[in-house]
Amino acid sequence: MSFREPESLIQSVAQAGAVRSTIYPLKPNRRGWAGIAAFWLVLPVTVLVISLAASVHGALDPFFIMLGIATLGVLYPVLALVRTRIRICEHGLIVDSVPGRSRRFLIPYLTIDSGSVMVHPTPSRGGAYRYKPLTAATKRYPWPGLDRFVLAACPLRPKISLGPPYGQPLNIWGAPYSRHGISFRALHPVFASPWWRARPAVRDHPPRAQWVLGTLRMLLDRPELRPVLVFNDQPVMRWMFGTDRPEDLLREIETAMVASGVAEAAGFAAHAMANPYDRPPRDIPDDPQLW
Repeated sequence: MSFREPESLIQSVAQAGAVRSTIYPLKPNRRGWAGIAAFWLVLPVTVLVISLAASVHGALDPFFIMLGIATLGVLYPVLALVRTRIRICEHGLIVDSVPGRSRRFLIPYLTIDSGSVMVHPTPSRGGAYRYKPLTAATKRYPWPGLDRFVLAACPLRPKISLGPPYGQPLNIWGAPYSRHGISFRALHPVFASPWWRARPAVRDHPPRAQWVLGTLRMLLDRPELRPVLVFNDQPVMRWMFGTDRPEDLLREIETAMVASGVAEAAGFAAHAMANPYDRPPRDIPDDPQLW
């Protein structure tokens, strides 16, 4: 079976249409702010102890230098969490965090499978989901070949690792303090990002988009995998977002999808909230519902 690069692409923010609403799903809640405050209280003490151990005389100089480096190193990921936003537009979602194009994804509504929407009451179990890189490297699934496909940044293999190549799970957006999570199948993140689409898979190899399509062609020969990999003739992957207010996020997305002409999206928010997905971690890797 032949498979072309998707036609349902949003190439720029302007093509997504007017912004209907903006949601910051990973904005720290009380537990998050408490953890951040505790860390900033412990950090100076830890750095001072290290500085004193490294230099008996003039310990304040290395203290301020190390504290500055540590502050910059921690501040960046904290700001990324605070800035992460989902812009719900006329024609699709824009998901981004830190400035720059590498972490911006444009998901057309036509590629969102409304029947795949789930609410996860325990997002801390995300480590058990089979599209996490560590799981993909250490687990054998009943569906061979998916290990190479489900991770958006493939194929990469860190020098210190053995086993199948894997990369970053670009489709995971969570925070350790999030109380809930939502997920749904939608356009594969490599195609949802113009930046990732043009990136080479590995040195002297085809770009990411060609690599994903090449893997897809082999897997489409398996009828049981077609619902996992394709929706509306587009390559898809399950996205997951941590949030404290899943009902608000789902309701906003549902309203925008219906307004854009996706009639089958009506009612998916209420259905997902009424049927949360809460399975033990040991069951998650082999569960076909999470394809």
